[in-house]
Amino acid sequence: MGLTTHSNVPEAIHAAVDSNFYEVVMASYNPRQKNLVQVKEAIARAADAGLGIVAIKVIRGDVEKGQKPVNPSASLKWVLQDLNVHATIPGFSNFEEMDIDLSVMEDLSLTDAEINDLKKEASYSGLFCQGCKRCLQNCKAGLPIPDLMRAYMYMYGYRQPALAHSLLTSLKITQGVCDNCSSCLVECQNGWKVDEKINDIVRLKDVPSDFFV
Repeated sequence: MGLTTHSNVPEAIHAAVDSNFYEVVMASYNPRQKNLVQVKEAIARAADAGLGIVAIKVIRGDVEKGQKPVNPSASLKWVLQDLNVHATIPGFSNFEEMDIDLSVMEDLSLTDAEINDLKKEASYSGLFCQGCKRCLQNCKAGLPIPDLMRAYMYMYGYRQPALAHSLLTSLKITQGVCDNCSSCLVECQNGWKVDEKINDIVRLKDVPSDFFV
C-alpha cells in the first residue's frame, strides 16, 4: 500500500508514518522546494520507519523564458545521493532524455558544473507550483489555482498541450474567469502574477481536441 503526494509533502509523509499502514511513499522531492528542509527530514523519518521512498517531480525542467534550462543529470544525482531515497521514476519523451536518465546510474557523483547548475537553479521560480494552496483562500472566484498552474506547466514547461487541454476540460473553466475582479488578491510565494497565467492558459480550452496529437 502506498501514498503519493505532490503538495503538503512533509505533512503527508509524517501522516503515512504515523498511520502505521502504508509501506511506500511517492513524494515530490527536488532542490527547488521552498520547504526542502522539512521535506528532507520527513523522508528521513519515513525511511527510518521502514517505508520505501520513491522520489517524484525530481527534474524541474519547466523554466521561464530567458532562464538556462535545468540540468536533468544534476537533479537526478542530487536526489539519489540521499540514502533515504530508494528509487526515482523520471519520465522521458524521447531517446535523448532516456539516455540521460540511464547514464546517471553509472556514476552518482556530481561534477563541479552540475553543482554550480544546482545553485543557480535554486533561485528559479520556474513553472513549478509549490502546492502550498495558500492562493485558494485569497481567490474571490474560488478557482482551482494549483490545477490551473499545473495546466500552465504542462503547456509551457513540458510542451504537452494535449495534457494541458485534458486537465482544463476536466476543470470546466471558462474564458474570462478573472474578468469580474478589478484586481487579483492572490499572492503566490513564487512571485507569479497568477491572474495573467490563468487568462493565458484558459484560452487553450476552446481549441478543439482534434488539433492535438
